[in-house]
Amino acid sequence: MKPLYTARDLDRQIVLQRREVVRTAGGRETVTWPERCTVRAARRDVSGREQAQAGQVVPEAITRWVVRFREDIVVADRVLYRGQQHDVKHIAELGRREWLQLTTHLVTGP
Repeated sequence: MKPLYTARDLDRQIVLQRREVVRTAGGRETVTWPERCTVRAARRDVSGREQAQAGQVVPEAITRWVVRFREDIVVADRVLYRGQQHDVKHIAELGRREWLQLTTHLVTGP
């Protein structure tokens, strides 16, 4: 049986980040996105468009990434690729603990 993906298909390098809330000495909360790990991935753009929002044109893009299976990726994580941040919205297991498909939305605001 032909494998779903091979190492050759993982032609992108992405960084996985996890949201962390840090409390400053003054008691204020600050959100940071520290890097957790760097992995190889396959990329497929699902859709992209621009829409008007508050008088500005805002790009919207949905991308699917396939990475080797790992148990430590959650929907609250973020993918960083070439300086662009993509919020993970859905995770699907492909094969039996072989691959994960991460469906992400491009982050366009703060």
